[in-house]
Parts: sequence; C-alpha cells; structure tokens
Amino acid sequence: MGSTQLTFVEDHTFYHICRYNSLHYEALSLGETVQTSNLFNPMRQSWEIGRTSISNPRKAAESYWRFTKEQIFEETRISVDPELPSRFQSIWLSDRENLKYWTDLLLNTTEKDESKKVTSVFKVAVTGKIFAGDAHWIETGNDTLPLKDIREKAMRYWSGEIFRLGHMEFLLEGKMKVVGEFKF
Repeated sequence: MGSTQLTFVEDHTFYHICRYNSLHYEALSLGETVQTSNLFNPMRQSWEIGRTSISNPRKAAESYWRFTKEQIFEETRISVDPELPSRFQSIWLSDRENLKYWTDLLLNTTEKDESKKVTSVFKVAVTGKIFAGDAHWIETGNDTLPLKDIREKAMRYWSGEIFRLGHMEFLLEGKMKVVGEFKF
C-alpha cells in the first residue's frame, strides 16, 4: 500500500463484525452481497435526520461528540484525498492479524439492553477500494480534546501514519459478500 494506505482489491478476504443496535448497519446473512454506495452510516443518519432517541443527557453528549469527531475526520479526508473511502459511507473491516483486538474490544462491550448486544463476525470477500488506518488516531474515547488536536489526529490517520501495530482498521468502498461466519 502507498503512503495513504489505499489499495484496490478483488475478492480479498477480510472480516466484518456486526453489532446489532440502532447505531449499526442492518443484520447480514450468509451469501448476502452489500454495495457500500447503497449505505449511509447509521450514526450519521441518526444525527442528520433525527433517528437518535438518547434520553440520557450524558449519553447524548457523548454520542454527539463522537459524531463531531467523525465529521472532522470526514472534512480532513476530503482535504487530503477525496478519493479515499469515506468513514460515513464505508464498511469497517478487519484482517486476520487485527481481528482479536477488534473482537475483544467490540464483543466485550457492556450493553444494558441485551437485545442490542448480539454480535456476529463474518468472513467476507471484498472488491473495491480499501483504506488501512491506525485506529489509534480516532480512538480518543469520550475525552473532549481541542478541535485542533482532533484535526491533527485526522491528518495523521488519513496520511497512513502508524502509531502502533495490531489496531488497524480497514474501510471498504465497494462490494462485500458474506462467505461465512467466523467462529473462535
């Protein structure tokens, strides 16, 4: 991959972690093919068209802060290279090497409503543009950083700067086919 960590793949194997709650994409099934051009990030959609119904003020503020960070990352992507896959219209993937980090992080998330905690890991075959980014630059938790710091982190992310190995995320803009369910 080049300095911006962008590559084109055809029928390349990755893994997709599905968390079924109101801020994630719809459930997937074996054999299903998803085209990212038909997607609109659920978190963005919740704030853009009012799908969110967070009654707890602290949770609402945390969610809105997360959205603000994503908006800054999107604006930075466009300034760095508008051809890079958008975090607002991509599917997040993991390769085999980084899968344990992501499953440990996402499968162990505590959720009060057990019906929203259902998670599956799918083996997928993807074709399209893939961006490899170090999630360190977007993972600031709910800490409120100055916007200039978020912009700096976004620039490092989209420039492909690696802070640490093992926490890479892959953004797909293209087509993903579910070829199997991954079991640990």
